Amino acid sequence: MVTSLIPEPKLLWARIKMSRGFAAAGVGLATVLGVLSAYSTFRPELEKQKAEQLGKLDEFRSQHATNDNVISQAISSDLKEAREQVRGESKGFAWGIRQAIWGRPKDN
Repeated sequence: MVTSLIPEPKLLWARIKMSRGFAAAGVGLATVLGVLSAYSTFRPELEKQKAEQLGKLDEFRSQHATNDNVISQAISSDLKEAREQVRGESKGFAWGIRQAIWGRPKDN
């Protein structure tokens, strides 16, 4: 019996059909996952827009306080505190000498 390296035509056709089926299934799965990820990504923003349209933005913000907002508020308060320290009278040991020579700084 002589075996050939070329598969039988029937077997080759079955492999081609199977690979086409897997390709179609892969495209379908990628489409479904893409739609789901887009929905989950845009959902918070769509809810926010809906709340703005209904005039309930303050309620929305109070219900959805996140760590990002807390961190942003903490950074903002730190910056305000640093600005107050810079504008305050306790500037360091040589600040009095600087004021005596050049005068008091003007507030903008």
